[in-house]
Amino acid sequence: MSSVQPVPPDERIVTAAKSLILAHGYAVTSMDQIAHLAKVSKTTLYKYYRSKAELFAALVLGRTEVSRMEFKPEDLAGLEIDAALFEIGRRFVDLICSPDSLRVELVYHSEGMRFPEVAEAFRHAGPELVVTLVESYFRAANQRGLIAVPDPHFAAIQFLIALKGDPYGIASLRSIGPSKESQATYIRKVIELYLNGARPRG
Repeated sequence: MSSVQPVPPDERIVTAAKSLILAHGYAVTSMDQIAHLAKVSKTTLYKYYRSKAELFAALVLGRTEVSRMEFKPEDLAGLEIDAALFEIGRRFVDLICSPDSLRVELVYHSEGMRFPEVAEAFRHAGPELVVTLVESYFRAANQRGLIAVPDPHFAAIQFLIALKGDPYGIASLRSIGPSKESQATYIRKVIELYLNGARPRG
């Protein structure tokens, strides 16, 4: 008897949607095509995802989960602030520089104006979620006296913008991110600059 477990239908559906949407675009891809590639019926497809927009959101969320950006403040509580921010930064840069994430963002930029549901799905399952996760860590770090930022939401946005800088620019032009060593150097420079302004005074 084989020990290989069958892939659940919802995972097959998201995998099929990712393959088709990233290759051909959101508008061109149909739910019929997704069901056919996933080898599920239309009834099964709509049981898990009521619309193509929901599928696109699941695709975006999947990238966030793969990069391990979905974390709780307590997951990093055992680390010094520098190490915790480096871990967040490494996961974030890995996320935004991955080829799949670059293609997902291209779909957002190229089709988000015509299809508001694409823009909404991308923002909600991507940037807004990531900002919320980092903000939650900053609030916890504030309470522990590790940093002193009056507006954790604003601080989270600025930290992520600084991290995105060069690595994303290089990846979007070359379709591949900078080396892990240069990424790490860049992240550490951002953290040093950031903490110079965020550490408690006195």
